[in-house]
Amino acid sequence: MVQKYSIVHFIGHGSSESEIVLEDMVGKSQPVSSRAFSQLFSVLRDNVKCVVLNVCYSEAQAKVIAEYIHCVIGMPNFRSIG
Repeated sequence: MVQKYSIVHFIGHGSSESEIVLEDMVGKSQPVSSRAFSQLFSVLRDNVKCVVLNVCYSEAQAKVIAEYIHCVIGMPNFRSIG
């Protein structure tokens, strides 16, 4: 049996309100809520095996995505060192 594994990898920016920030068609920043990602991955759960959120403030997003996807990696809130 051949298994296909799909990985979703987001690289970008996050907001202090735990939203992932994407760009729209004209380059304007658009925050995406945890609820929106939850709905997206509830639909994609049979096709996605791992989600990597290489985004500051993505810990909350990772937690809601983990309700549907087995392997999720998020980042805690960004804290500057120094």
